[in-house]
Amino acid sequence: MTESPKKTDFETPAELLTHLIGPVAEKLIAEKLLVLFDMETGTLAAANDSARMQLGLDLDNTIQPTFSEMVGAGQADMYWASLVAGEDCAWSGLIEGSLGLSLSGTMQAVACGAQDAHTHVIVQVTPEVDAPSEPASGNAAASPTSAAMDSAIGTILFDNDGNLVELNERAMTAMEDYG
Repeated sequence: MTESPKKTDFETPAELLTHLIGPVAEKLIAEKLLVLFDMETGTLAAANDSARMQLGLDLDNTIQPTFSEMVGAGQADMYWASLVAGEDCAWSGLIEGSLGLSLSGTMQAVACGAQDAHTHVIVQVTPEVDAPSEPASGNAAASPTSAAMDSAIGTILFDNDGNLVELNERAMTAMEDYG
């Protein structure tokens, strides 16, 4: 990892990202994972909330990972050279975050900056979505083992944004009793 130089034009990385992609575009793609790299050093400069949460990125740290450390897979240098040359890139693979977090998906990278002076690279990550697997014997909730577990163990299902999606009766009771 290399030390990321601080940009003085903007107070925070979020302001830099908003400036480069525009406030309207930022709202439209808020659920996408966006990471921004400095073109000069190749280090992580900013990320949107979705990317920070799902990849465990800490933008307050003075030492940030580089493009090649995050996208790796041996072809990062080839992608970076294309981006420096002003070409857009797209590939599938793994993007590494912090704390052992990583995502597999499709990456689209674009060099950007003011008036064709490319100063940054924006990478949009579209994570792979695993299709839910069906139990071999049909509905798992109908099995006696599952019914016994549901009455004894509270289960809560959250989506990637932390929103409650589903909970069983035991979890509902616990939430009512303990707030």
